Amino acid sequence: MSSQSELTEEEVRERVEEVLEENEVVLFMKGNRLIPSVATPSVRSS
Repeated sequence: MSSQSELTEEEVRERVEEVLEENEVVLFMKGNRLIPSVATPSVRSS
């Protein structure tokens, strides 16, 4: 399989389908293993 930056849309779809078929629970998130990118909602204080 090619590196992540070189995956075609079809390769990504196929890989996602494989992961979903092979695992009971899956977490997809932005970023990478070393630097996850998690957005948090802004919180207003009253």
